[in-house]
Amino acid sequence: MYSSIGAIDDASKLFNIMQVKDVISWTTMINIYGGCPVNALQFFWQMRSANVKPDMVSMVALLSACAVL
Repeated sequence: MYSSIGAIDDASKLFNIMQVKDVISWTTMINIYGGCPVNALQFFWQMRSANVKPDMVSMVALLSACAVL
C-alpha cells in the first residue's frame, strides 16, 4: 500500500521496525525499489543474509528491477 502512494520512506521505516521479516515483506521492499536496481539488489542480498529463501515472486521482482539496467 505504501509503495502505491509513493511513501517509500514510510514503507522503509515500517520494514525496519518489523520484528519478523518474511519473504513477503522482503519481496515488497524489492518491489518498492524496482525503479532503482542497486537498492533492489541490496534488499535481495540482505534477504539472503537473513536466511530468507526467495520465492518465484521475489525473483520476478528482482528481475524486473534489473531490467532497467
